[in-house]
Amino acid sequence: MIRKYVLGAVALVLALSVAGPAFAEGSWVSFYDGARVGKESRRWVDKGLNDNNTVVKFIDCTSDTRLELWRDDTFTFDNSFGQLGNPCFSNGSADSVWGNPGAGNNRYYFEIVRIANAATINVARIEVSY
Repeated sequence: MIRKYVLGAVALVLALSVAGPAFAEGSWVSFYDGARVGKESRRWVDKGLNDNNTVVKFIDCTSDTRLELWRDDTFTFDNSFGQLGNPCFSNGSADSVWGNPGAGNNRYYFEIVRIANAATINVARIEVSY
């Protein structure tokens, strides 16, 4: 009887370790204090191990912004994935969701391309997940 329970527990552990939950491949947190148009975020590597979206979330910021996601191409011009509005000031927090940029082992960053009605922006918390 005990052997049956032990075998069941082992099978459950193996099943969970193989299947596992779907988590973001990676994430990081930062902040901005007095950032201006042209400010680039830190770079991160998305290895393309999942189909998760690339999401930039601004929490508690001083102005609405427009952001652009870039792939950092070492030997050619960086590749843009487009610009998205980030109405954080209007809403308290806002997500910019670009979708999955694709497979591969690539470096990405975002850039502030517009700040509404201000020269600089403060963001208490920036959450990036990919």
